[in-house]
Amino acid sequence: NLCRGKPATDLNLIKPALQVFAHLLKTCDDEETIVDIAWACSYISDGPNDRIQAVVDLGICPILVQLCKRYRNTSPKLISPVLRSLGNIVTGDDKQTQAAVDAGLLREIAPLAGHSKQSIRKEACWTASNVTAGTKEQIGTFLAMPKLVETVIECARSGEWNVRKEAAWCLANICTGGGSEHIQCLVEREKVLPVLFDLLTVGDIKINELILTALDHILFVSPSEYGILVDECGGLDILEDMQEIDSERVYEKVVTLIEKYFGDEGDDENVAPNITETGDAFKFQKPTNVFTGGNFSLTN
Repeated sequence: NLCRGKPATDLNLIKPALQVFAHLLKTCDDEETIVDIAWACSYISDGPNDRIQAVVDLGICPILVQLCKRYRNTSPKLISPVLRSLGNIVTGDDKQTQAAVDAGLLREIAPLAGHSKQSIRKEACWTASNVTAGTKEQIGTFLAMPKLVETVIECARSGEWNVRKEAAWCLANICTGGGSEHIQCLVEREKVLPVLFDLLTVGDIKINELILTALDHILFVSPSEYGILVDECGGLDILEDMQEIDSERVYEKVVTLIEKYFGDEGDDENVAPNITETGDAFKFQKPTNVFTGGNFSLTN
């Protein structure tokens, strides 16, 4: 309770307890105690990077990941704070995110994204979205796990809308922050285009803007080939219908896509002018630098 709430408790007042938390996580078998410590870690790490770093410096990322594996099928009340702690850590900078990735976080996301409890599925997809908002190397690591990618895509395809939205962010971040090889992996190996266009039909303005930006990055990689795939999955019809949507920003993005990839610029005097996208990855905290890396293949 000392660690929770806004404004956050001064980190210096909490620090004397952190080593005790770490010791108990490593040695204690009492589930209730672990739950309380995990919630404390989640409250501490819910904030600026210095608070996240205080948790990372405890060296507990591997322990948190192991707790996910150990309790994922037996104790949702423990998984919730543990996953939230890890999710908060990957909202930090690239090195903090990498600490969780190196601890094996991504191996546990797939089963948690398929968990029977909706809130855990949502948290798992949110956590994944912050990893894919990281470096190109981190995106490559994510894509190197086909089962994980398939599970997130399935979350984006079906289920509760609050889960689908988090999965949509995860996929869109790959398109906006990744390289052409990452986009090729999503489009060619994972056949993601029908899922993205289905998300556009729901009518959520923010998600529409997000997916339209992702589609711009996808089509830029291979306008002709991917344009054919868009048409084949009914995507062009969806884009044309979306010109009637009651949102100027969405309308402008739709018209831009149609102009750039499916029509001749300048033929229609009523078409809105082109706009450009920055290409920045979407992340819920600070923007990240981009590095190369990630080993994955376009075939399963």
